[in-house]
Amino acid sequence: MEEKKFLGELPEKLKLRLTEKGLLTDEVLIFAETDMDVSCEFRHRILILTEKSLIIGSHKEKTENLIDCSPFSAKRRKADDYDFESVALERISSAKTDGLVVGGVLRMNIDGTEKHICAFTNAYKFRVDRLCEVLNLKANGEEISEDKLYEEKRIEKCPKCG
Repeated sequence: MEEKKFLGELPEKLKLRLTEKGLLTDEVLIFAETDMDVSCEFRHRILILTEKSLIIGSHKEKTENLIDCSPFSAKRRKADDYDFESVALERISSAKTDGLVVGGVLRMNIDGTEKHICAFTNAYKFRVDRLCEVLNLKANGEEISEDKLYEEKRIEKCPKCG
């Protein structure tokens, strides 16, 4: 049987810093990282969905290349290098991703207005799509099955050419 990975397991230093700032007050359901901001410039972003809110973290500095947008777990990432905002879930009515040639864009309807949250390359697509799926279930008051919060080991491949 393949081992499943919990999609809400935050790096400990990030969890501690968000708790200290008063942003992380309830259980994390899922988190995703992305490598671009809304203008498709390379900037590491973190999206954390909890029972009551969506926490959005944006690295304070853009980077010059994709390699510098490595995941938070990279040793050079520190929670103090990010600006965080928290959006109450009752303000979010929907979330979706739109595919681009090599990635996608995350859009959400917040307070009745559609907002672009970030862009991402295909390396981050699975996590962002799953975050949207779980967020939409929460927004519609539907139950979230446990399998939505876990990721089975999968093989990455191009959906068109294999």
